[in-house]
Amino acid sequence: MTNVLKKITIGNPLFNLEMTKELKAYNEAKSDEEIANIYHNLLNQSENKKNEVLRNFTFAMIAFSTGRNLTPQLWYYEN
Repeated sequence: MTNVLKKITIGNPLFNLEMTKELKAYNEAKSDEEIANIYHNLLNQSENKKNEVLRNFTFAMIAFSTGRNLTPQLWYYEN
């Protein structure tokens, strides 16, 4: 099966967020399924940590990979 998701090769936000473990897994991902699993994991982390920056960066990464402009439902984490 052909991979259709594009990978970010320059300026990956995971580097700026100091998420080295996730960045390594992302760079080593060989299939769309592996990339999708990483995105799913990042969204779970953003929810568990109530980290809106990570959430928004993850949606931006997904939008780049799919070539689609994603507008996630606007919601905010409760304190």
